[in-house]
Amino acid sequence: MVDKLETANNKMTLNFIPDGKQSNMSKITSKLDQKEVSGGKTANSQADKEKKKAEKPVGEDGEVKLSKKELNKLKKKEGKAAAKSGEAGPKDAAKGKPAAPQKVAAAAAPSSISAEHVKRLDACEAVLAKSQFMSGNSPSNVDRETFEEFKVLAFQISPASHPHFFSWFSLVMKFNEAVRNSW
Repeated sequence: MVDKLETANNKMTLNFIPDGKQSNMSKITSKLDQKEVSGGKTANSQADKEKKKAEKPVGEDGEVKLSKKELNKLKKKEGKAAAKSGEAGPKDAAKGKPAAPQKVAAAAAPSSISAEHVKRLDACEAVLAKSQFMSGNSPSNVDRETFEEFKVLAFQISPASHPHFFSWFSLVMKFNEAVRNSW
């Protein structure tokens, strides 16, 4: 739009440049649909997706073959369900991850530990729940003797059933024998 203004001595021409709100500067129109360009959902694309879902490939044995994406979704759901129930899911076992945490009360000591040792472990667990070492906050000969008693059972002590004892045992094991004998 061009407007001409005339004053007494000068003629002035004003050129109107649209700001895009009313109309485009160029009259060239685009034939692209903005919903398709921006990735929005259109009626055609939704219908195509529904057709693809309905036409799942069927194997020779009559079972429906799932895509990798669908298989991963199923594994994820199974893993979540297993985690809620407190069991190790297939995902945990496949990737070498530790099993889902289980309740300490449900975890029992391995059957290869004698009942006498289990009672002794329980007593030590009660003491170590209150202090860092068996006789207080510094190591003593009681710690050395207890360590020597359970050294043969080192791989059978469960951190799930006796977490304080397991932690104490791991700490005392890091000291060499000469240091332990000096306690």
